[in-house]
Amino acid sequence: MTDLIKGHELLERWNIDIFKLYDYINKGLQPLNQTGKPIPPPNVTHMLKLLRAIKGELQVMQRIEKLNKEAGEETDDINKLLTIRLREANRLEEKLNAIEDKTSWLNFKIPKDKLSDEDYYENYYKVLDDHFSKDDVEKIEKNNPNILKDFSKKALKTFHKNRTESAKETTQQQEAIKEKFIRDAWIRLIKDKREKFRTMSQNNIAKEIYDYVFPLLKIKKTETKKHVLTRSVDRDGNPILRGLSLDTIIDIMKKQTDFEFNPFLKKF
Repeated sequence: MTDLIKGHELLERWNIDIFKLYDYINKGLQPLNQTGKPIPPPNVTHMLKLLRAIKGELQVMQRIEKLNKEAGEETDDINKLLTIRLREANRLEEKLNAIEDKTSWLNFKIPKDKLSDEDYYENYYKVLDDHFSKDDVEKIEKNNPNILKDFSKKALKTFHKNRTESAKETTQQQEAIKEKFIRDAWIRLIKDKREKFRTMSQNNIAKEIYDYVFPLLKIKKTETKKHVLTRSVDRDGNPILRGLSLDTIIDIMKKQTDFEFNPFLKKF
């Protein structure tokens, strides 16, 4: 596999900021995933994710339509929704088919009207965690011998400091919100399931808490306008949410010492 270097490492290596990094990306420096596979720009990624979501809805609606027909029930409403979703899917596919190279970032710019959109904002800074080919990096260095003078060390230090402080504040808010929601979920669940929980394993209890709290947390945002559960994609490009697991719930519950009944503590 090609040797790779991360975006944030390039900032330090070249003494540049993210805006200058985008200049190089727009001129052909290709963002890659951890396996060296080219990553599409945010506008294409957004369309691909949206198309997958719509196709998933279509499959569900088609099954419902079939069941309704078999049961002799009305299908007009579901047919209307199907028609709308099919049109949306077709329009997206047409736009994607018109893009010759879906992984090209040449001249890519975040639309100004999207700069306040969290998904676009996160994708904009995501290049700092993306990878780049060391061969491509060294070619740029060879062609730009003064590249290390592009940005002052003082400005770079300030940029990193601000980004680190902002990330720290967001993380603190994410953890506080998760703890609050998990505590609230526990208070509600033990009203009806206290005796049931006495005979269940910690993992199974944590699963009940997870099922209760996940639908709430997946749409919750911090004061810094970041999602509590971070948006990401797996190696196949499928959207996933990170930040809540059974281990996370168990760890949080083990810190709650003020509940009269808490089977996550040793005394229980």
